[in-house]
Parts: sequence; structure tokens; C-alpha cells
Amino acid sequence: MKTKFFIFLISLLVISSSINAKPRCDVFYDKIKNNYDILSLDNERISEEKTMGFDIQVKFDKSMARIISPGDSNFSENDYVPLKNVISLNKKFLDENKKLVVYQKGDWDADKSSDGYYMVGDIWLQRMAALVQPYDEIISINGKDLRNLDFSRKKNYDDINYLEDFFGEEKVLEIVIRTQDDEGIYYQKSVKTEWENLTYTDPYLDFYIRAVSIDEKEGTSTLTIETEFEEILSKDFPLTKLAREVLLDDDTEKVWFEECEYEVKEWSDLDTIDPNYGIKFKNMIYQDETRFSGNYLIVPSLVGTWDFIEEDSLSILYKSIGEYKFKNKFNFKSFPFDKQKIKVFLYQDRYILGDYQAAVSDWTKRELLAFEKENPITGWDIVGNTINYKTFKGPNSDYYFDGVEIVLEVERKSGYYLFKIILPIILILIVCWSAVWIDPREIESRLTITIVCLLSLIAYNFVIDSEMPKLEYLTIMDYLILISYFYATVPNFLSIAQYNYLKKRKSNLSNLYGNYGKKYGLPSYIGFIIIIILINTGSSPEHTNAMLSWIVPSF
Repeated sequence: MKTKFFIFLISLLVISSSINAKPRCDVFYDKIKNNYDILSLDNERISEEKTMGFDIQVKFDKSMARIISPGDSNFSENDYVPLKNVISLNKKFLDENKKLVVYQKGDWDADKSSDGYYMVGDIWLQRMAALVQPYDEIISINGKDLRNLDFSRKKNYDDINYLEDFFGEEKVLEIVIRTQDDEGIYYQKSVKTEWENLTYTDPYLDFYIRAVSIDEKEGTSTLTIETEFEEILSKDFPLTKLAREVLLDDDTEKVWFEECEYEVKEWSDLDTIDPNYGIKFKNMIYQDETRFSGNYLIVPSLVGTWDFIEEDSLSILYKSIGEYKFKNKFNFKSFPFDKQKIKVFLYQDRYILGDYQAAVSDWTKRELLAFEKENPITGWDIVGNTINYKTFKGPNSDYYFDGVEIVLEVERKSGYYLFKIILPIILILIVCWSAVWIDPREIESRLTITIVCLLSLIAYNFVIDSEMPKLEYLTIMDYLILISYFYATVPNFLSIAQYNYLKKRKSNLSNLYGNYGKKYGLPSYIGFIIIIILINTGSSPEHTNAMLSWIVPSF
């Protein structure tokens, strides 16, 4: 009897202990909440940089292959090889010597303007943000022409920040910049700066576009965007120490750790390190809360969207996916042969430039390339994409803030308008002008044809107006409709004039007008259409798609 009682008592204690034991993630959360004064700290300034105020502009080069796992090959980490020398074998690759190599396809490389000048990239300092803009051309530094320097990453395996290597010993730097004024006119100016050592927070702001729909009438675009904002904290940071103390278990032969996932409100209520804090989308009209989900993932181990991260660090990753509507500035002068830009600008609104310097990993660019290849925008083709680091300064702010902009270049699929609207309009005009070959005495037949054609044009006009906004300027399609209206009415008046001349027994004048109509009617209509296209594409070449852009250089 006693034996059974002791067994029952031990079982009760075990069950009670297991009921009272709290999950590690709950313990971690409670300890942050109960140690607010110690752990609820401002963003850690984990990185250091010596800067003159900006970096060299970069672009993503798909032809580069960076070795990230050399395996048994002779390559060292961060070596670059041409893609043509790499043979695909699932996710592992062989070099030209048949040795195993794991590599990262594509990487960032120094960018140049069409004139061969390196350009301003990411801006680091408040004073420099007021003087230069990304993509300004760097003509010279202390009289040295930068075109004679090689910043190519294919030859320099380190990070793209070679300005210090060439000018680090010179205390004062005089930089000649070529930039644009508000009217787009280029001019040169001289900017003086000095080297400065910065300590700053450098979170990763990766965001991926998953879907796009464009509403031309509203001048908006609706985007489904997935975000991955990550803050990496060093091993000596209080929050990192707590996470490793609570979430890490190294008593076993293999180190084991707990990943903690928290709801957005749950983590935000702690008022601690938050990679989403202060992040805003510019020109956002609204966020659809019914189509939004997000969470925070806390991982005390080797993590991150980049390739190499400190092993004992702590990752705080904010993940979300939602639908957003943005206001866009569309230019429809070349409609229906237009090209537009969809811009998504993400910026920091709390931590100023110099204290906070965001970065976008290669993941964002690769996701953009994959999205462009899928081409999922109904009625449009994605023809290009760029990622730009930009600064932001609000109308009521004295400071500049850091930001990242994704730009999608899209061209309208013009086939619908070409085959279902433009060609039918031309056919209607051909039918309309066929009336001039009918005997002028058959006035009723002539007028019936011209009036029916005019009514058909009006119907097409309603179709187009239902899709486009009310613009203060005329598009190619508007000009085409207007000139078609004019040419649809000419045979009508011509028929009346010929009939009246015949009634007055002036058959010579009637025949003269008839011959003019037959000879110059349709050819002049086609000629006016060509002139309209040339003028509109010439005045707005950056908004004209590939179907007509070949005309622009010759105009």
C-alpha cells in the first residue's frame, strides 16, 4: 500500500512540475518585460565606418559568380569567376576544372554613367545629404579623374568602398560633382568634405514584391509586399546575453537553441529593439489590414539574410506580408505605347541619417529578378528593375533619413489597343473614305456611310475614356481619335459639296474635289498619324515603350 502511495506521490510531483514549467520563449518574454530598465535599450551601434560622406554607386551584375563555399576546389572565399566557366549541377556547381564549387549567382559591382564616371551611391552624412544626390557623377576628387581608377569588384574582392584606399591619407577632399537642377539641366559644382568615423545601426531592410496591379484611372498601384527587416545584435549586448542564457542549451553534445515567434502587438508592447520601428512607405494611400499578417522571430544563433554573420549574435527578424496601395505619377503622353515606373520607397522616420544606415541584401535583388521573369502584371511587361539608396527629408524636418527605393519599369502590352482599337479605327476611316468612289449623285448612300462611321468612332471613344483618367494633356490615342473624327467628317462635307456643284451644273469642280479626296484623303490621314506618333514619342522618350522607342533617336 505504501509503495503505491509513493508511486502516486512521485507521479503527482512530476506532473505538477511539468505543468508549472514554462516554455523558454515565455520565460524570455517575461524577463524582458520585468527588466525594462536594463533590456529595453536603444538600437545598438554595432558597425563602424570611415567615410567621406558617400559611397560609390553600385549595380547588380548577373554575370558575376561569387564563391561562397569553395569545397575541395582551389578557390578562396569571395573569389569571382565568370558564369560561363561554371557548369550547373543542381545547387552545387563544377568549375571548368571539374572541381566542386558552391557559388552565389550575381553580385553588386561599381556602376558608371554613360560618360564613364563613377557615381554617388549611398549617402552617410547629414551635411553631405544636403549637397549631393545618388547618381550624381563624380568628375574628380582633389583633381584626380576617377575614370582612371579601377573600382571593379571582379578585380577587388573586398567590399565596394575603395575611396579610402585611394584618398584615405588626404584630410580635406575637394570633390567635383556633375548634377541636375530642378529643370533637368546638368551643371558642375565643387563640394568640400573630410573623413569622419561613424558608429551606427545597420539593419537589413529586405522587401519583396509578390504581386502588382495598376489602376490608370486612379493613378495608383496595388502591391503585395513581403518584408524581412532584421536587426543583428552583438554577443555583448544585454538582450543577446539574455537570449543565449534562456534559449540556448549547450549541455548536450550538440548545441541546441529555441526559436521564438511572437505576434506583432506582443513584441511591440515590450518597447524593446524593433527592426520595424520608424519604417514607413512613402506615397502609401492605405494598407489593407484584412490582407496583412506579421510576426517577430527571435533566433540566438548564426542567422541572417547575408552570407556571413557573427556566430554568437542575436537576430530579431520582423516578417510580414500585406497589400498596399500607392499613389504613382504616371505619364500617358505615349498611351497606348507608354512605359511607366512603379516606385516603392521605404524610409526610416525616427533614427536620423548617420545614426541609422539600412542595407538591402542580395536576396531582394534576386527576388526582383525572379519577379521580373515571372512577369505577373496583367496588361504590362516588366522590362527592368533597380534598387536605389535614397535620403528623405520631410517638409517639417531638419534632418535627413535613410531609405531604400525599388523601381519597376513596366511597358504596356499594346497589342490589345493596336488590334482591337487602332486598326478597327483605321478600317472605319477606310470605309468612310470609300464613299468618295460612289457617284456624287447618290448623296443618301454617301451620307449614310459617313454618318455610321462617325457614330462608330464615338463608340470607340467611350471605350477608351472608361479606362483612362481625365488628363490635362492629349495622348497619342487622343490625337488619333481627334484626327479620325476630323477625317470622318471630311467625306461628309465633300459629298455635300460635290452634290451641290452637280446641281449647279459645275461638274468640273465636283470632279476636282472628288479627285482630291481620292488622291490625298487616306494618305494624308496616315501621314498625320505618323507625325503625331513622332511628336509625342520625341517629347516623352522615357515614357515610350520598345514598340515605338526606336523612332525617338531619329526624330
